[in-house]
Amino acid sequence: MKIEKAKGRSAMIILVSALLATAALALGACHQTPPAEEPPAPDAQQESATRAAKASPSIQRHWDYLNRIRQNDEFNDAISRTLLNDRESQLGIVFFSSVAEDKIPDLMQKVMAEMAREFPREEVTVGAYAGTVPPHRVGVAQLDGATEKAVYTPSK
Repeated sequence: MKIEKAKGRSAMIILVSALLATAALALGACHQTPPAEEPPAPDAQQESATRAAKASPSIQRHWDYLNRIRQNDEFNDAISRTLLNDRESQLGIVFFSSVAEDKIPDLMQKVMAEMAREFPREEVTVGAYAGTVPPHRVGVAQLDGATEKAVYTPSK
């Protein structure tokens, strides 16, 4: 009787194992990879690298430095990202949506002071963008290379 119970349990274990293996195979067969369509769109870093490669060397240097400024603790909570406006070959700063528009002129003056220290006697223009989707231009700051003074002009 003990032998029959042991054989019954073994048979049950084998049967359950076979059922589980069959179910796993059936589930695996149901999953099919979708047919290849278009290649995935490049991510933001790839797009940024492509734009930087097309920009003039001075724009590339300015953009690199602008990104370093963005990572600075003083600006980390204000600047969401930087961009290159392809149509105008102009750098831009996109502020977080939490930054009030009336704070942007002061922030842009600070950014331009940093740019003046890093790039003395160079003309630099940086657009300011609100953190909307898509970003909305709210002004532009221009650094005069001769005087090393920046002027911020709000958009109308």
